Amino acid sequence: MLNKEQLEASEIKDERVLVLAGPGTGKTTTLVSRYKYLINQGIKPEEIICCTFSKKATDEIKSRIEKELKLDVKNLPIGTFHALANRALKKLANTININVPKEVLSEKERRDIITNLKNENPKILDELKYLDQLPSNVLQYLDQVREQLLDPEDAAIEASEKGDPIIIAYADMYKLYEEYLSQNGLVDYTRMIQYAYKAFAADAEKDKSYISQFKHILIDEYQDINFAQKSMVDQLLKGGSSLWVVGDDDQAIYGWRGSNVKFILEFEDNYIDAKKVILNTNYRSENKIVIAANNLAKRFVERHPKNIISFGNDEGEVSVFKNKDEDQEASKILDLINNRSKEKQYKDIAILARTNTLPKAVVKELSSSNIPMVLKNNVNLFNDSSTKDLLTAVAIASDIKPQIGWDKKISPKLYGFSKKLLEENNWQTKIKSLSTSVKNQLSPKLKESEKKSKEKEIENCQSYLARYENASKAFQVISTLFNQPKDGNGVYIGTIHGAKGLEWETVIIMGCEDDKLPHSLNSDVWEIEEERRVAYVGITRPKTNLFLTWSESRDGTDKLPSPYLSEILDKKADEKVATKEKVSRYTPMIEDWSIQAKEHQKKIERLRLVQIHREKKRREEFIAEKQRRAELIAENRRAINTSIADGMGQGSGWIKDTGNGFLLEVGYSAIKGGPSEKERHDILSKVFSGQIEMPDTLKQEVAKTWGKPNSIERLKKMRNTINVALGAQKAKTNSSQQAIEKWERDLNHIDNILK
Repeated sequence: MLNKEQLEASEIKDERVLVLAGPGTGKTTTLVSRYKYLINQGIKPEEIICCTFSKKATDEIKSRIEKELKLDVKNLPIGTFHALANRALKKLANTININVPKEVLSEKERRDIITNLKNENPKILDELKYLDQLPSNVLQYLDQVREQLLDPEDAAIEASEKGDPIIIAYADMYKLYEEYLSQNGLVDYTRMIQYAYKAFAADAEKDKSYISQFKHILIDEYQDINFAQKSMVDQLLKGGSSLWVVGDDDQAIYGWRGSNVKFILEFEDNYIDAKKVILNTNYRSENKIVIAANNLAKRFVERHPKNIISFGNDEGEVSVFKNKDEDQEASKILDLINNRSKEKQYKDIAILARTNTLPKAVVKELSSSNIPMVLKNNVNLFNDSSTKDLLTAVAIASDIKPQIGWDKKISPKLYGFSKKLLEENNWQTKIKSLSTSVKNQLSPKLKESEKKSKEKEIENCQSYLARYENASKAFQVISTLFNQPKDGNGVYIGTIHGAKGLEWETVIIMGCEDDKLPHSLNSDVWEIEEERRVAYVGITRPKTNLFLTWSESRDGTDKLPSPYLSEILDKKADEKVATKEKVSRYTPMIEDWSIQAKEHQKKIERLRLVQIHREKKRREEFIAEKQRRAELIAENRRAINTSIADGMGQGSGWIKDTGNGFLLEVGYSAIKGGPSEKERHDILSKVFSGQIEMPDTLKQEVAKTWGKPNSIERLKKMRNTINVALGAQKAKTNSSQQAIEKWERDLNHIDNILK
């Protein structure tokens, strides 16, 4: 039985529809009902594309459609973007002169290709830090530029414009990687989307024989769409289909991997006569949780206005727990689990954290207490590669049969040493010797801070093993960390990102500290905004109980509570804070904060002042890290004059980068098909005079980095930015001549018009 809003969304007749579905409001139910409605209207199943972002979501939708409509869904166009792209390419490969992809490269295969290319072309990455050379980081960049539909030439141009030596090196690897894939007829997932976009565009320009087959396009989780996927959909729409999407801008948390929340925020601007329907009844969470979530959501800088209400009552609780350190936090969480498990099963409880390393102390505490766990998202006591080396070595030296978690391939030297220790009977000596050996074999390319971090992980692993009498007892416990309970009845422990779309009776969000949530690596306004959405996703997972924990000290460093905790409480809630003895019907309880409302308000204000200071410091550190990269090429930068770089050493609303990438952010670029010469000159003129529209806070950041409008400092920064890009491109053997010509004309414009 659908409610009024769900029924409206299911049966709406408009051609462009955005359905905003808050947490627990029946998103999937409404999507399946829409599909069912279209079928009942005489639309054929093969004429409806239903697009998702994960195989799990696809399987659920297929299962429900099959059950409710008695359809054979096996060959219907219901699937992930990649699956639908693959399906299309089997029909359209010839239109863009490629072979039909047979298999998609696995992540391991992709890493192996990058490793081989790196070894064959050592000069490209050799100057970078150890971590920056990792194939996973190179591939992350490759996926990012492909999701922007940039080919290797345009990626190299943008890299030059950013002036970042790491990105410039990655762009060179992108060219080699693409050439390798083309020469060997290979495809990976992001390349498949590129191909599908090109194929749909080619079909749209011809007879539209493929794209016109479809009458309706339904998209799930629209807030997660990226530029390449949206572009693919826009080409499909040229065949005449209607577009119906469902999602929640408040739950857009994948910007770090290419998704762009602006596509759901600007849906009504992007599509003429678009209609919006809001599902605002939460059937999952009790009233206290919904109120807490609404308190946080109203702080979002940009969102579709909505007011979620709970279908439930006021059962359960929302509580915040302050702890002395991570060990006390782990003990508190164990107490909460023991209390809840008296009424519910372990599988009804989840512990969520911002990162997969935060729950280590909790995992340790629960494993020691024989609490069954379901560990997800690489959460484990031993998720560092060096600790896995040690586990494997100790297992070999103890004649323990390899299992997942201690079956890692280790160096021949460590393997040989482990074998020699088989005769060593002293368990403590064996652990210590192997721990020392693993430390001694750490890569010499590691920075000192990276080396110390790994050494600490190794020592923690050594300490954990030493708690047990022998190898048999140690690995008996450790095996439970790598094998899920057979009956599934275990406490779920994972990241907030990994928990999106899931729900439990009780959720504990741990590590709610200022540098964890929001994470210290995220400092600009849009990154902080996404961090707030991460917190929102976390606190909307529980049905009945929400517990938030934070520590005054973690890893020996003093901490402050996350600013989101006071936002969750809300100013009105501050005026009637509950004590332990009396809990307000609508107010989250704060454990151990039994103070009067006025005193509490003063404390909140003091904390806010400290938060502002800390935020300023964190922003400065973030900017300093950005500047570190720029300094790598700073010695090659030329002071402003009327010369032009010759490639012989002179250079090597949604604004996110106010540093070297600022010109790119405001639309300036020399890529193929980019802005015309007049448009580029207009952008440069507006940047110089300060006429680019942006929030005042961003104007201050730009002025700090680029100088004040109409100043010689801003002119210097503009000219040097373009000149460095020009020099970096000229220094390449495969330089882009069209980009070089554009930059030279733009420098001439700066020198003769703006100067």
